[in-house]
Amino acid sequence: MKLKKIISVILVSLMVLATACSGNDSNNKKTSENEILGEINYQAKNVLIEPGMDELGETLDYREILNLEEYALSSEKPVLLCVKRDKLKNMNVIIPWMEEMAHKYRGSVNVVMAEDDPNEELFYYLDYQNVPTIFLLYDGEVVRQASWEEEDGLQILVEKMQELVK
Repeated sequence: MKLKKIISVILVSLMVLATACSGNDSNNKKTSENEILGEINYQAKNVLIEPGMDELGETLDYREILNLEEYALSSEKPVLLCVKRDKLKNMNVIIPWMEEMAHKYRGSVNVVMAEDDPNEELFYYLDYQNVPTIFLLYDGEVVRQASWEEEDGLQILVEKMQELVK
């Protein structure tokens, strides 16, 4: 029991340290600690995909979003939001597409992947039947949405996104 408590304290300390370090980054884009937690987090339910560069080329960071509704509806930039389920077969196609969008619209669009969760309040606001569904949000409103299966839906969504970032 004592070992379990020690391990818990160490894990919490590491999370606090990671959050503190990421908060001192000069590239932090007005992201409050209430919205995003720490460094790369592939297992998080809701993540912001942030493209970057290092000595080897382009990189990606996945940062956990703690309050999805607040983040998505109050962002100053358009938000490309994919409501997904990790166990779906087509995620092998969707994740690379979302990462490509993050690189292509770096600095002008926030790219977010969120796990479909009936307890998430934002999903009551969004009207969708199929998962995955991708939304383009701006100023707290849905500009366009597209189901992955919708013919030309993603192309129309990208065109709307291009109009917003001009």
